[in-house]
Amino acid sequence: MRRIAANYVFPVIAPPIRNGILELDDTGKILRVIDAGEEFRETRKLEFYNGILVPGFIKAHGHLEPACPKGRLSPDRGLSILEEMKVLSDRHPEVPFGKLLEWAALYGARAIFPDSRLGRFEPGARPGVNLIRPFDFTRMRLTSDSRVFPLA
Repeated sequence: MRRIAANYVFPVIAPPIRNGILELDDTGKILRVIDAGEEFRETRKLEFYNGILVPGFIKAHGHLEPACPKGRLSPDRGLSILEEMKVLSDRHPEVPFGKLLEWAALYGARAIFPDSRLGRFEPGARPGVNLIRPFDFTRMRLTSDSRVFPLA
């Protein structure tokens, strides 16, 4: 079993959890999504990361490319879901990060794998776990330096 925690866990289908913990089995299946709240304590075998935990992104290059307006991506940038989230966040600051994540993770997964449990953190799902850091916790936004790191 693996226990992964961060400043925030974004389940996508529920509000973000401050000091949230994900318990996963050896195959990456989520056993529990834990809201430790103010009782959060670092314990043995708990991996804590400074940043946010989000479900894995679906890499479906051919499916997403037509949805990107011409000229929005520079040739050296390629297609990156996180980079597109940054562009949307910069151009539409009124859209909360949770909504951007819902569009990117949950709706992306549903579009390509409609019957799957990808794109969200819930018991029984195997969505993959990404760490995004740095993250602006004051504004709850990505920063220009935000990067994604796959953890599980």
